[in-house]
Amino acid sequence: MTSCRNDERDAHAYALRIAGHTFAEIGERLNVSTKRAWELVKRMHAENAPDDDTVAEWRALQLARLETMHGAVWPAVLEGDLRAVDRALRIAAQTARLLNLDRTETGPQPSEITVILHPPSTRQPALIRDTHTTDTDPQES
Repeated sequence: MTSCRNDERDAHAYALRIAGHTFAEIGERLNVSTKRAWELVKRMHAENAPDDDTVAEWRALQLARLETMHGAVWPAVLEGDLRAVDRALRIAAQTARLLNLDRTETGPQPSEITVILHPPSTRQPALIRDTHTTDTDPQES
């Protein structure tokens, strides 16, 4: 019976933390020390943390959703709709963050993104490119 009560207390501590309460507030509510409240929350967090398979499944689902969104705006991007271009770039940035592709390497980095548009009249790509790179030390300028 005590184990059941402890499980309930631990779950309550975790729920209070998720709701934004401090460890001191949790301890006060549960009649335990602040340190004990932290231990309860830490243990419940470890028990509720997703495993690698769950994270991989969630990442795959999010990537599929991002691809669907990208596909929905892409026809407007090809028509030269600048709002759609902006939306597609935001989707691409979110995809990069999800895949950890947004980490920059050392060396020159482009200051602008290269965007290829297909004007509606020709359907031929129009390349917009900024060749400026930020490979110089800002202190040298």
